Amino acid sequence: EAMWMESLYGKTAYHNYLASQDPGFFSGSLFVTDSTNENALFSNTVYDKGSWALHMLRGVLGDSLFFAGIRSYATDSSLVFGNATTEDFRDICEAVSGMDLDWYFDEWVYRAGRPNYQYDWKVTGNRPFTTTLTLKQTNAVPYKMPIQIYLFGDGLDSTVTVWDSLAYQQFQFVTNDAPIDVQVDPDNWILKNIDRVTGIVDGENEQPQRFELTQNYPNPFNPTTTIEFYLQNPGYTTLAIYDMLGQKIATLAAENLNSGRHLYQWDASGMASGIYYYRLTAGNFTAVKKALLLR
Repeated sequence: EAMWMESLYGKTAYHNYLASQDPGFFSGSLFVTDSTNENALFSNTVYDKGSWALHMLRGVLGDSLFFAGIRSYATDSSLVFGNATTEDFRDICEAVSGMDLDWYFDEWVYRAGRPNYQYDWKVTGNRPFTTTLTLKQTNAVPYKMPIQIYLFGDGLDSTVTVWDSLAYQQFQFVTNDAPIDVQVDPDNWILKNIDRVTGIVDGENEQPQRFELTQNYPNPFNPTTTIEFYLQNPGYTTLAIYDMLGQKIATLAAENLNSGRHLYQWDASGMASGIYYYRLTAGNFTAVKKALLLR
């Protein structure tokens, strides 16, 4: 429907229609684990957030690759008049684009929520001017996304794209003219919450203030999932996987790590469906969480 609006009235109508499909909150993820729950299957999360997921994929791939992927998916001889899965669509998009899109489908299909951004910017120097943009994500697990940044001023009208995947990140842009306004994702290619917060450019300390082991994502998963944790101090760290009997079946990390954020992926290919435990040990800190492998 959004692309029909675009074909009739142009790109502004397209973006306006997508904006009308965002109530500000979607319950749960696009992936519905209980196929007997009609309320979940036919919810606005599935339909409206689903349209946003395709819209954002278009933004990630660009029009040429996105529409080539859609055409390839619709005409694939192994899928026509048969059953298709999200993984089939992902695989075709990866084949057409040459990109690894696991991270995208993990975030927007299997994970609930949306990124919560805070930002601020300041300008220093004088011909050339340096604009420092600070982006902060307040989510427990940050999102990875390309973000368009629009810089506007007297003699300045420029849009650049940056990749953001951290809880706190700074970008610098050097221009001959000073911007009077900086906009983050001005055309709403990302489903998000965003606020400008004065002072985070200068006042943020990236050093984590806690040890934390977060919930793996996606969860349930098949066959890979991502495990994220934060270390307040550097040191020897282990991350291991255990089965229901308490037997260690995999070691993902056993090494000296720096403080900060760490991501590890567990590939459970060949493992049976069921509950598994992942355990993080760093110094005196130990944490355990459950992961569900569902084939």
